[in-house]
Amino acid sequence: MGGAVTFAHDFGRFPQAMLGSFSDIKTGFDHAKEGAKILQSHPWPKMAQLGIDGKVLAEAVKNHSRLDYFAGELYGRFIRDADKLGLLSYFHYHIQEFKLPEGKVTPGALRAFLEGRLVPKKEMKTQIDVFLCWYSWQFDLNFFATKKLMESNGAEDFILDQIKKRDEEVWRQVAGQNLRGPDKLVS
Repeated sequence: MGGAVTFAHDFGRFPQAMLGSFSDIKTGFDHAKEGAKILQSHPWPKMAQLGIDGKVLAEAVKNHSRLDYFAGELYGRFIRDADKLGLLSYFHYHIQEFKLPEGKVTPGALRAFLEGRLVPKKEMKTQIDVFLCWYSWQFDLNFFATKKLMESNGAEDFILDQIKKRDEEVWRQVAGQNLRGPDKLVS
C-alpha cells in the first residue's frame, strides 16, 4: 500500500514534463492538483485491491506540496515523506531549478527554521535559504525510516556542508538543532 500511494503522488509530473521542467514555479503548473485530477478521472483498479480509498488518496495527492498541509491520515504521511526523499535524492538536479543568488540568509527563513517550522518558499531568496528550507523538511518527517534514508543517502551532510560553506554562523545555529524528537516519528 505504501509503495502504491507514494508512486501515485507524482502522477501530475508526467504532463508537467511536457512543459520542459519539473518545477511548479517555472511551469506555472500545479503537479499536485493535476495528479489528484488524474487519480479521480482514471481510477486505478489495483487501489481497491490494496484497500486504498481513492478519494482520500486524491485529497492527499492534491495537498502534498502545500506548506500548511497537515497529513493526518496514513496516505498523506507516506506521501509527505516520499516527496522529501525523492527531492533530496536528486538535490543536484533541483538546485539548478533554483537560480537564486548567493548572499546572506533571509531573516524570515532563519527565523522559521529556529522556531522549528518549515521554511516557506516566499522566504527563499538566496541559495543558503534553499538549503535551509531543505534542512527544515526534517521538522515534517513522519517515519524513522525516512530519517534514516536521509542520513544514509548523504542528503543531510550535503545540505549542512552547503550551509557551512555559505555562512558558518548560520551553520552553527542550525547544525546542533534537535530536528525531530524520537517521540514524533513512527517506526
